[in-house]
Amino acid sequence: MRVATSAGMAAIDRETIAGGVPGRELMERAGREMTWQLLREFPALAPPARVGVVCGKGNNGGDGLVVARLLENLGFEVKVLLLAAAADLAPDARANLDRLPPGVEVDAAPPELWADRAADLCADADLVVDAVFGTGVALPLRPDHAALFAALNDGGAPIASLDLPSGVGGDDGAVDPVAVRADATITVGLPKLGLLLPPGRDHVGALSVVDIGFDDEACARHTGPRHWLLPADYADLLPPRPADTHKYAAGTVLVLAGSARFGGAALLAALGALRSGAGLVTLALPQEHAAAAASFVPEAPVVALPTGPRGGLLPVAGDELAALLRRQRALALGPGLGDDPDTDRFVVDLLAATSLPAVVDADALSAFARLGLPPRRGAGPTVITPHAGELARLAGSTPPSWPHAGSNSSPNSPRAGAWCWSPRAPRRWWPHPTGCSGSIPPATTRSPTAAPATC
Repeated sequence: MRVATSAGMAAIDRETIAGGVPGRELMERAGREMTWQLLREFPALAPPARVGVVCGKGNNGGDGLVVARLLENLGFEVKVLLLAAAADLAPDARANLDRLPPGVEVDAAPPELWADRAADLCADADLVVDAVFGTGVALPLRPDHAALFAALNDGGAPIASLDLPSGVGGDDGAVDPVAVRADATITVGLPKLGLLLPPGRDHVGALSVVDIGFDDEACARHTGPRHWLLPADYADLLPPRPADTHKYAAGTVLVLAGSARFGGAALLAALGALRSGAGLVTLALPQEHAAAAASFVPEAPVVALPTGPRGGLLPVAGDELAALLRRQRALALGPGLGDDPDTDRFVVDLLAATSLPAVVDADALSAFARLGLPPRRGAGPTVITPHAGELARLAGSTPPSWPHAGSNSSPNSPRAGAWCWSPRAPRRWWPHPTGCSGSIPPATTRSPTAAPATC
């Protein structure tokens, strides 16, 4: 599923309206689909349960007013906390305020009372709907908005956010100083980048995307290469396996990992390779952990490698390396290797020479930074999986600059570049297989700075 920025989503809206769909109709569709999804997300919620809806003055607030109307029509007891006077609402939002049935109570409170009224709303509600800000939030928040969102978070009622949890930056996931912590977020058309990046993603809860009829070609024109991969997308990448498949036909993986101190990382990496569906996983790790590996991962043949005085793997070369790589179809390299200079050089030389597809993680990535070298690889495709600190070292930045709530990207920040990383996380954003991948340049590339992702 494509991922949109705030500007991209606004362009899709404008193109849809210019194509003949009135903005008020789009708002009605959004509110309708959000209402049905809300009821799916909270199956225990049934009339005459009490629902509070907190609405801002923009189109996100208009979506909330549609939801309020439809819920009241279904028999719920609905109360709206409106954060603006009627005259200050966006035109489509004002039209939907006027359409509210008499049974919906509207409290248009002044800013100094928002937090208190929100606390009261939460105390009486079985569910609170957050419809304050969509993608248009400006950070840092005003103090009255910050107090409001803190009151909602402390109120104890389940929260459903419309489009984005209010206070989360639509493009970078930034939070400054507070944002709504939703139990569920229902977003329209496409997932927004800020929903998938830290720290904003920790405010999202269960994320769902509702379709309101945006044209696929318009979405393609106004989005980049990033996609949010769903389980079905992953499943489609895996070929079917016949019942009589031999282990070598299902793929072989060499896991080269671990040091005297960090043997567990190698064992977990081997388990991960097996869980991915590889037919045969070979685990090459320090000799100190060979016995543990044979019992912990009995499916994997174990190759015990010597270690140096600092506990890192000693370089393997010549016939010994050829035997290690024989019949391997992929390489997993890095977890727990440590920071031994001899191991670092071995890692860099191995990646430059091998033509195997490789997943490069942890200390194998940091080896390039420690040796002062740009990331490079051989002929095979390479996927890297850095956490924030590893990525910062690769990009010549500092760990506190990414991810960091409320910070701006600098030219040397990993966030500012064209890297397409997938930091380890419950929700990962990653370019679609037909677009760019988070790959590193071939060994022939010599760049003084981190290289962009390549297509």
